[in-house]
Amino acid sequence: MPAIHQFHPAASSGDAVTRSLLLTQELLRDLGFASEIYVDRVDASCGDRLRPLRDYPAARDNLLLVHHSIGHELVDWVLGLPDRKLLVYHNITPPEFFPDDPYFRRWVELGRDQLAQLRPAMVGALCDSPFNAEELVATGYQNIRVLPLLVVTERLRDTPWSAGIVEENAGVFTLLFVGRVERNKCQHDIVEVFRLVDRWLGRRAQCVLVGKPNPCVAYIHELRQLTAALGIADRVRLVGHVPDEELHGWYRAADVFLSMSEHEGFGVPLIEAMAFDVPVIAHASSSVPHTLGGAAVLFEGKPHGEIAALICRLGEDGDLRQRIIERQRQRSAVFTFAALRTQLAVVLAGVGVTVPEVCGRALGVEGEPSPRDLAVIDQRA
Repeated sequence: MPAIHQFHPAASSGDAVTRSLLLTQELLRDLGFASEIYVDRVDASCGDRLRPLRDYPAARDNLLLVHHSIGHELVDWVLGLPDRKLLVYHNITPPEFFPDDPYFRRWVELGRDQLAQLRPAMVGALCDSPFNAEELVATGYQNIRVLPLLVVTERLRDTPWSAGIVEENAGVFTLLFVGRVERNKCQHDIVEVFRLVDRWLGRRAQCVLVGKPNPCVAYIHELRQLTAALGIADRVRLVGHVPDEELHGWYRAADVFLSMSEHEGFGVPLIEAMAFDVPVIAHASSSVPHTLGGAAVLFEGKPHGEIAALICRLGEDGDLRQRIIERQRQRSAVFTFAALRTQLAVVLAGVGVTVPEVCGRALGVEGEPSPRDLAVIDQRA
């Protein structure tokens, strides 16, 4: 039986791709495969589940999952391996979202160029969303499957959380967003919406933006200037990157989750918010409609006033709030460990990997997603 290993150039605690690596490893091992994660650069906070690239045991019988989310200098190493290779594409934010960051812009441009360079060596591709798959189709990839190996919702509510955050913010209406502080995430639109919520709601409110800022670009400073100019700097909290316990505390303290992002390859925080029963309102861009799967509330365009009015209504209308939460629960229930394991086994079979017999008997698990949740992209479309 072949080993199924994974590669990504770097890993860091809290990063969505790193979480995907770890979850995929757990699923592969549960299916009966030997599976390790190999990286070139690793944050010490990631623990001992990641191995250095120099120790990679190249072999023709291996299947290597090549995770791709940014440009790197190891493409020649990947192409030189005798292993069979399956691309796992997490999307790369377009370079126009980084006008004042030439360093990062260079790497995202390189990453998009490398998609074409990697294509001939891949037996197929796995994507987080149809949005990502469309990019690969345009680049000439074939045998593309859609499966977001990113989050297991049944575990989220059982993980440790900061009770202090919930207690300290009790009685305060909290508008939440989770994501890197970058231009494509459009936190400035959230601030503009909150200005109206703060004016109309009639009770104490705050906007909490959780996510790592880029100190080398102007956007974080522009956000602070905007909150000051609008007179709400004391009610908009830029808390930065936080440990998981604090993050889960903020989800439990939140009244509404608002996303105004213009580019998401998937959008894990959207699913996390739904798993914590936080009503989600989102701008219908990129992969967001697919990620929400008919749950939550989607807006075409960015009508700040209409969005703010809905948020205020959710602060008062318990029935409407509950109806949204019920729909979200149905969507978030798709992301269970058993369902993801089932779908991953199907993906592996599609590239000629036989799943061990003991796990083959478990493929018909209760709650298995319908075929539309495991999309096969037709390159002829």
